Amino acid sequence: MKKIFLTLTLTLLFFSCDKKNALNNECIGDDYSKWTDCESSYTWKDGTFYNGSELDRDMSEIPHPSVEETLELFLNQPVIERNKIYFIHINHTNPILTNKNGVKDLIESYGFNVAKRGLKFNL
Repeated sequence: MKKIFLTLTLTLLFFSCDKKNALNNECIGDDYSKWTDCESSYTWKDGTFYNGSELDRDMSEIPHPSVEETLELFLNQPVIERNKIYFIHINHTNPILTNKNGVKDLIESYGFNVAKRGLKFNL
């Protein structure tokens, strides 16, 4: 039986950039490394896979970074910025979902958030 994978890549970002970044569209797109220069109220990051170990395929085939890669990218940001990041779209195989080995607790201890059902934001 052939396995079929459907991946939804969804990142919503409410931000304002300085003129240089706004003119170059550096705060928009899939390249997370450019987003560290943007000011945002909230950022929702795709949390489908924690680090790829839960996959039967090569993580390089996935069009978005894993939660672990996103943590590494933003860990050097001030905690006030990390508090704005929410991981959404958690796959059923992701250890965040069950807090296996304290993964969810670790993420939250770094200042990041894991979105919960019913969570509301004031925009």
